[in-house]
Amino acid sequence: MDSEANKAIVRRYIEMWNTGEVALADEVLAPTHVDHAHPEVTGPEPVKQALLEFRAAFPDFRITIESLISEGDMVALLATLRRTHQGKEAAPSVCAFSASRYGLASRRKRCSSAA
Repeated sequence: MDSEANKAIVRRYIEMWNTGEVALADEVLAPTHVDHAHPEVTGPEPVKQALLEFRAAFPDFRITIESLISEGDMVALLATLRRTHQGKEAAPSVCAFSASRYGLASRRKRCSSAA
């Protein structure tokens, strides 16, 4: 896959989190997907569940892509994340809180073809 195709996959992945559209997980995540920040998360199904739970707690969650750079199988993302905690997981003394975060993340896309 070329760099532009890899960036398109990352954009669709961000769209999945921005919209809560769980069907996109099947499009952008391989059946063998591993979340290296949470190695127990493998494949699209746990991501779909996490997405539903996260969006329930943060219904206004939004990732704004500031910069997207790709070279080879690596895509680097500079983004701003915004959300207001409104879900049932909120502490009893807290009704809602807002937060935003600005940061850099990178993901390496690894593909293998079936023989």
